Amino acid sequence: MYLRCPKQVYFVNHGYELLPDITCSYIENLLIKEMGFKYPEIIKHTSKDDGIDKILENEFYNTAEYIKDIYPDELVNVSSELVENAKNNVYKHLETITTNLNSTIFYHGKIFCLNRLHPVNYR
Repeated sequence: MYLRCPKQVYFVNHGYELLPDITCSYIENLLIKEMGFKYPEIIKHTSKDDGIDKILENEFYNTAEYIKDIYPDELVNVSSELVENAKNNVYKHLETITTNLNSTIFYHGKIFCLNRLHPVNYR
């Protein structure tokens, strides 16, 4: 529960009941969040000549394949169809994500992006 939302731990401990419905949008957010954790590695391994489109696509497939393993408690009773719909919806936006990430790297540079995405100081 903490991985999904740390504030939920607080509310559950104070007697509140969580809503059990998992929506397609919620699963999409989980996928995008997990992909975001990999942005520093993706940025480190890119060059000006080599775009991040293939790297990001590979990370998407890895994340999508293991999303039920990453969030076993949240997705235990969720239908495979709902998960597949969420994966397809995120995949449709992968080109936009790639374009935006490439633009950010181009305009600000790798070091700036890495410093913003990760608390470790990259120099």
